[in-house]
Amino acid sequence: MYRVQSTWSVYDKKLREEIIISVGNTLLPVYGIFIGRFRDCFGVHANKYIEYGMFEIQDRLNNLFLVPSIFEACRTLNV
Repeated sequence: MYRVQSTWSVYDKKLREEIIISVGNTLLPVYGIFIGRFRDCFGVHANKYIEYGMFEIQDRLNNLFLVPSIFEACRTLNV
């Protein structure tokens, strides 16, 4: 899902931030619960199977829907 959505762009900065906050508020608590339960089941071996921690998920969320820099530059110049 991330691969597809990371190619999408939202040009309105405020809307982009609102989307990221909304997705984060929905995804991060549930993912945190999942990781906690996974660690309970697998104990010390859980980290071997967990590819993304909470910080990596948050970082990926923050990089979703970014506008390519060339478009951002044109928009700043009102071209």
